[in-house]
Amino acid sequence: MESPSFPIDPKVFLEEIWQKRPLRLPKLLPEAGDLLTGEEVAGLCLEESLTSRLILPSEEGPRVEDGPFSEGRLAGLEGPFSLFVQAVDRIFESVRALREPFSFLPSWREDDIMVSYSPEGGGVGPHWDRYDVFLVQGMGKRRWRYGGEVKGAASLVREGDLALLRDHSFEEEWLMEPGDVLYIPPGVAHEGVSLAPSVTFSLGYRAPRLCDVFYQLAEALPEELLFSDPERTPNKNSELTKEDVALLTQKLKACLDEHPDIVTRALGLAATLPRYPLEPSNQESFSELWFHRGRLLRAPGLKIARTDDAIYIEGLRFSWPSVARDLFFELLTSANGVPIEKLRACYTGQDQGLIQELFEQGFIEVFEAEDALS
Repeated sequence: MESPSFPIDPKVFLEEIWQKRPLRLPKLLPEAGDLLTGEEVAGLCLEESLTSRLILPSEEGPRVEDGPFSEGRLAGLEGPFSLFVQAVDRIFESVRALREPFSFLPSWREDDIMVSYSPEGGGVGPHWDRYDVFLVQGMGKRRWRYGGEVKGAASLVREGDLALLRDHSFEEEWLMEPGDVLYIPPGVAHEGVSLAPSVTFSLGYRAPRLCDVFYQLAEALPEELLFSDPERTPNKNSELTKEDVALLTQKLKACLDEHPDIVTRALGLAATLPRYPLEPSNQESFSELWFHRGRLLRAPGLKIARTDDAIYIEGLRFSWPSVARDLFFELLTSANGVPIEKLRACYTGQDQGLIQELFEQGFIEVFEAEDALS
């Protein structure tokens, strides 16, 4: 099957639509209708290794229960409930493939792919998110209403990490069928209600939090940099004046201008922080693996950012290998992986040690391993 292409020039989409207004993309991903059934989503909610939620309506508003759940709990569900499972792209290659039309967006902006299932009438209510999301309709049908002004915090009802809205007036409505995609920018209200048992895939694109960037900046700035006030005026009341605040702001701006490498590092680390960290490898030892035939492949859902000086993976910074950068980047991005023999022919010493560290962190894994070389 050919990879679906994005129906709009990516440059036009980013300039005119991205983070500005919703967009309908009918039948962009027709294969989505056959990926997961409601029964399969419920089965995932039993798994201890996955993050799942159940949302139930009540007179006081939606009630949230965290998984994993027992078969008995799910078998007894009635009415318009909703099930959610995070990071299903780490399990199913077919779900990961839903991102292919959006490959013009950097991978460090990718969040996990969440799947939801609701019977007829199910939905969480009007809400908004702080991130960009492409809503992909799987099996079934769901009516989405979206748009309209969000009138500040007073209109919010918080239930866990849900930001629900009271009495919201929507501007647009769309009945989504299998394969339809709806782009929703951050802060735009939306509500989906199943008209029949239905599955929706949410492809999130999260921006790095500025608090995480500032934390990384604070970790990296030289300790000898101090606040300085050579033009101090008399102040007998221990007051922090407007002039003090302005002086600090000026000092911080000058510091960031003088240390662009630290800013780059802070952004790289913050942008690749994982929401669901990978487990370190518990496979065979790397020293044995290195002399096998087969392939090494990036772990699903890996968050990566690159610069000329370094590559950032899952909130960690690594220097590039001394040779064959393109091959190293292929290892971290290719859906097919790289033959171990090809890697062994290029990388020795510290470069081999870098690949070993990535393997032991769980960032790359064995694919199609064969017997050791004789």
